[in-house]
Amino acid sequence: LDHCVSIYRHLSVHSDLEKRAIATSQSIDDFLLNVILPTYIYRYASFRALALRFPDRVEIIPYESMVAGPERTFRFMLEFFGRPPGNDEFVRVSLDLVRPEKLQEHERRTGKSLEGQAGQSHIRSGKAGMWRGVIDDAAIQSARREFLRWDIDFDALTRLD
Repeated sequence: LDHCVSIYRHLSVHSDLEKRAIATSQSIDDFLLNVILPTYIYRYASFRALALRFPDRVEIIPYESMVAGPERTFRFMLEFFGRPPGNDEFVRVSLDLVRPEKLQEHERRTGKSLEGQAGQSHIRSGKAGMWRGVIDDAAIQSARREFLRWDIDFDALTRLD
């Protein structure tokens, strides 16, 4: 849901008018249900199938988990890839380099987003749960029902660990 808000806000001011129209032609609630939900479910279901088929090679990690426990999640990821960190300094420096402030600083220095768009930034607060109060409860309930239809635990994906 945070990703939905981020994409919606980004597209709402996009320099490409066709991309901008994707967001500005509908409310954020409709954007969630019509654009984000179908693509997310398709991608999630695909990755879930891969994770079930190749459990030693694919792991699904919710954004909320990364935000809530970046060090724990990063260490888990390194272990999962068979590359345990050699020392704590590596973990500390790595996590410092990807703090939102550092990424924003990099975008300012280069004059373009991490995606390469001149004069734009894709980095916001990096906090989880920013969708609360932005997306209507009725849209959330509709999304929850659609996730359940695909046997995806919606609440697990929005829980702040």
